[in-house]
Order: sequence, then structure tokens, then C-alpha cells
Amino acid sequence: MTRFTSAARTATAITLVAALPAFAQDTGTQDTGNQDTGTQGSDNQQTDDQQTGNQEMQNQGSQDQASDGQASETQGTEDQQTGDGSVQVLANWSYAPLYEEGWSVENMFNVTDVTDATGETIGDVENVIFSNTGEVVGIIAQVGGFWDIGDTHVFVPWEDVSIGNDISLAQVPVTEDEVDNFDVFGAAEGDGMIAEGDASGTNVVDDDLVAGQGIFKATDLIGDYAYLADGVRYGYVADIIVQDGAITAVVSDAASYGRSGYYAYPYEDGRVSPLMGARYQMPYDQAQIDTIENFDYTQLQSRVD
Repeated sequence: MTRFTSAARTATAITLVAALPAFAQDTGTQDTGNQDTGTQGSDNQQTDDQQTGNQEMQNQGSQDQASDGQASETQGTEDQQTGDGSVQVLANWSYAPLYEEGWSVENMFNVTDVTDATGETIGDVENVIFSNTGEVVGIIAQVGGFWDIGDTHVFVPWEDVSIGNDISLAQVPVTEDEVDNFDVFGAAEGDGMIAEGDASGTNVVDDDLVAGQGIFKATDLIGDYAYLADGVRYGYVADIIVQDGAITAVVSDAASYGRSGYYAYPYEDGRVSPLMGARYQMPYDQAQIDTIENFDYTQLQSRVD
């Protein structure tokens, strides 16, 4: 609806008053009629110009308001997408650093030999202990069978583990002569549980050691169901990728979701705990995960077949 200013309404009223006698008179000279008609035309032209100007101003204002609204809506969408960091992380997420510097926990379980300080093979890696924030706390090595002393598991802090360019070997400061001198972790308490504050030294541990407050075992996460932010089950956790002493990515097998192959997503602190049960909660919805390509294990430089 066209809005008039006070000046426009006044001009219109004057025009109507001036025009009324011209319509009411049936007689008059041609010159007078022409003069009245000219005056009416001039006034009507002025009114039309004012109306057109007002209409253009209104249209321009509407366009400006629409443009501002559209810009505001676009900015709001961008803010929403980057507000919690999830979309921004996936948009910038690249497998390249994982391929170059990362290593697979599942691959370590399958191929890594544990050696003692002399280089003698004494066992293999049975588990990896992580803090809830993703840092590697240590490994659990199964060593007893190589020394014919029974099934013995030893926890070794990560700072005491030496890994080469690949993960084919993990050297630990443990020998057959020393293993009997280690305390059996949790034996005094009888609970067989290890917490983050307890993982500061090499100890013999039970094979069914339970991770306590602040930490978890790799096998507590691998094999868990993965769920998206909207509650949809997204396959299961197939692997953990470690880089620079901390979890960088969690690899999901999404075949049951309908996506063949493996997909590596950034590890999110606090989304795994033994107390949560067999569940890994991913911070992405169905639309966001479609931006990720297959994770190609053949490009993982540390991988050992």
C-alpha cells in the first residue's frame, strides 16, 4: 500500500479543490477551459510524480530490507554451521596427515612384535591404554609365552615404549629376569582396575584389567556401535588412528548404515568411556557425514602387512 507524506496529502487536497469547478462548469471560454485543464494537468502530474517518487522510495526500502534480511539469514546460517565447530572441522578435515604420520591400533594388534632392551622378541601388543582426552597412556604387552613362564601381561607407560618408523616393533624395558620383580597391579586391592594416576610405572597386570576413572582401553572402543548426533546408528568403530602420541581419528565401518568402506572422523574428547557401554557418540548428523570420503588404508605409510 502506497504511503503519502503530509506534503503529498496537502498537494493532493489542493489539486482536488482546484479541479472541482472545472468539472462543475458546463460553460466557459476555451481559454479558461484550457487554463483550468492545464492547471489540473500540472497538479495531476505533480501528484503522479510524488506518488511515483514515494512508490520508488518504498520499493527501494523493501528491496534494501529484503537484502538485509537475506544477508542476515545467510550470516545466521553460517554462524549456525560454525557455531559448535562440527561442520567447520569436517569441511577442513583431511586424511593427508593421517596417511603420512598416523598409525593404526588394529594394525598394531595384528603385526607389532614387542622386544626387550636387547632386541629379543618377547611378546606382542594386547591393548593400548588412552586417557579420555585421547593421549596414549601406555600399552599392555603379552610376554609370558615367549619365556615359558605362563601367560603374563605387562603394562608399560608410553614414555618407556620405543616405536620405529613403522609399527612392526615396539621396544620396552622389560626382561625375563625382571618380570618377576614387578608388582601385580591391583593385586593388593583385588579389583584389577587401573586409573590414569596409577599408570606411571611398569607393572604386571591381569589379562582382564578394567580401565577406571579417566582412561579407557582401545578394546573398550573398537567394536562399539557408532551413533550420529541425531541418534541414528552409524555402523561400528573399526579402528583408532594415533598421531603424535594421541588419538587423531576414529575409523567407522558404515556398511550397516549403507556406506561401504571405512571412514575416519576426528576424535572427540569425552565421547567414550567404559561407563557409557558399547557406544561411541559422534557429533555429526546424516548430512554432515556425507562429505567424508573413504579412508584408504593402503596410503597409511606406517601400515605393516
